[in-house]
Amino acid sequence: MEFKEKLKQIRKEEGYLQKDVAKIIKMSSSGYANWEQGLSQPNIEQLKEISKLYNISIDILLNSEDFKREDIQPHNVPNLVVYTPEEEELLEMFNELSDMNKGKVLGYVIKVREEQRYKEKL
Repeated sequence: MEFKEKLKQIRKEEGYLQKDVAKIIKMSSSGYANWEQGLSQPNIEQLKEISKLYNISIDILLNSEDFKREDIQPHNVPNLVVYTPEEEELLEMFNELSDMNKGKVLGYVIKVREEQRYKEKL
């Protein structure tokens, strides 16, 4: 089994999307997708991160033999926040703002949250 196939199989078995793995190992989604398409390969540091994420040896990742589910040891899944499309859009827009405008937005959100909490107490 080729590395790209193995990487995709492990990711799917662990229940991750490509963008989730990319976020966890701190890289772009397109860069990670290139690995699964065989267009590029991870460097040694990235291999270590993948190995750590899936609790699987680099040797198992790189050798051409198929692997069994037993090769992947139970592990603690990192806290991964999954956003709704609306939340993702809001974060993208927020990140495009200047620091001053981010402060304004945060001030407004705090005010709205306080009003909501007050109304919920009534």
